[in-house]
Amino acid sequence: MINHSNAENSLDLSNPKVALISPNSSSSAKGWAIRDLVIIGLMGALARALGLVSVFILGGMNPLSLTVRVMIITVIYIVLRHKVRRFGVLTLAVLVGSLTSFFIMAQGIVTLPIVLLGALMAEVFIVYIGRERSLAIIVGVALMSIFERGAALIFVWLNFRENLVLMVPALFMSTPGILGAFLGCLLAPGLVKELRHAAFINN
Repeated sequence: MINHSNAENSLDLSNPKVALISPNSSSSAKGWAIRDLVIIGLMGALARALGLVSVFILGGMNPLSLTVRVMIITVIYIVLRHKVRRFGVLTLAVLVGSLTSFFIMAQGIVTLPIVLLGALMAEVFIVYIGRERSLAIIVGVALMSIFERGAALIFVWLNFRENLVLMVPALFMSTPGILGAFLGCLLAPGLVKELRHAAFINN
């Protein structure tokens, strides 16, 4: 005879072993949960869309708009990485963001390899060095932003090193971005705390 009570207990999702292999679990080893992919897609697109809107509102490409744009993107990425704690979240988010920029403004594809490499480096730091700690997420996102701008400066220097005057526009574009990433890292912990209270972030 089948012991029905044992069968019910074996399907109890409160059991960590069962929850781990549940198809609805975001930490499933078999693949990504659909809910997590939707959140990554929405927040990745939202980060770039809000960044572009801030540029339009603040009068085009200027130090203030560039700082605010990167600050918004940094905050959203930090919140997203707290919401979905899986390797590859940032990589998928920046991919969606770059595609969003391409469809809205026809830009972002040329720098996509650098952006993806920066996101991958940030994920390695967060998961394998920082052990998914909140501070590691903040530092990892900041390093991703700094790497993107540093790589862009190196690319400009390699192509225009015979005329260093052309480095000035690149520095003009990169410095506000680094400042925006720093401000985003300062603002994000407070927002993450409030979203935990609101049960949007539950880990």
